[in-house]
Amino acid sequence: MSSGTQQQTGTERGPSVVDDVVDLEKKRIEELVSSAESEALERIRASKEATLKELEEVRREYATKIEGAKSRILGMAEIRARGELLRIMDEKSEDIMREAMSRISAMPRDSDYEKIFLALLEEASVAVGSPELVVRPAAPDAALAKKVLTRASRTKRFRGVSLKLSDDVVESVGGLVVSSADGKVSYDNTFEARLARYRETIKSAIADELKGGK
Repeated sequence: MSSGTQQQTGTERGPSVVDDVVDLEKKRIEELVSSAESEALERIRASKEATLKELEEVRREYATKIEGAKSRILGMAEIRARGELLRIMDEKSEDIMREAMSRISAMPRDSDYEKIFLALLEEASVAVGSPELVVRPAAPDAALAKKVLTRASRTKRFRGVSLKLSDDVVESVGGLVVSSADGKVSYDNTFEARLARYRETIKSAIADELKGGK
């Protein structure tokens, strides 16, 4: 009776041991799975970070290259634009000078022009700064020059200054060249020379006009 009871108890404990073994194995498997999942997730995270870092480095590298290329392109465009601007300024300044020369050539040598010629003489004499001056007029002003010098010599401005009219003339549309008696100092006050001196001013004015038109 007792042995039957013991057998029954052993039979009853059998499934419990199996269950324990199964549960323990399941737990181990779950731990392994969990560990594997954690390791896999860590690898994925590390791989993702490495990939993002690499992508960021690539992005920065290309951004630098793009900025460099952009700067070169803009620099080249600016150089071309400046070159074109200079070309336009040269053309316009030449047009202005030609127009000015044409108008001066057509000016009547009247009393108004005499005042202009006298002003040119005074300016040139100050620039030379000599008590003895030789005046070479432009060819169209040769006849007028004698009259103006005679008048100028009687003015307070030229008191104590010797004015001599040269027999030589300057090839110019108008104006004069004044030199010291020894020829060491000379000042070209022909209209061509004056416009040449003002050419940079003319270019600046044209540049401002072009900028304003944009």
